[in-house]
Amino acid sequence: NTYYLSKWFKQNSLVFVTGSHTIWAGDKKPSKRFGNLIKSSVGSDGGGGGEGQEDGGGTTAAAAAGEDVLEMLEVHRGEFEMWVRARMAASATSSTGRGRGRA
Repeated sequence: NTYYLSKWFKQNSLVFVTGSHTIWAGDKKPSKRFGNLIKSSVGSDGGGGGEGQEDGGGTTAAAAAGEDVLEMLEVHRGEFEMWVRARMAASATSSTGRGRGRA
C-alpha cells in the first residue's frame, strides 16, 4: 500500500532543500512522498535559474547548485548527526526486532 510506504518514508528520511527551491513556492505543503523536508537557509537569496544558464558572472546555475549542496552539508552536519544518533538509539532499544531485515 502506497500510503504506508509514504508514511514510512516521511518518518525515516531527512531531506534538506535550499530555501530558494521551487518546492517552497505557493501556499500548499509539499507532498509527503518527498520525505521529511527541511527548508535550509542556504540558497535563500532568491537567485537561481535553469541548469546550464549563466548568472551573469560566468557561473552556471548547476555550479551554483553544487555549491549550495556543499554548503548545506556543512551547515546541517550537526543536525544530521543528531538525527542519525537518535535513530540508532531508538533502533538499539527496540525489542521487537522490526525494521532489521527479518521476515
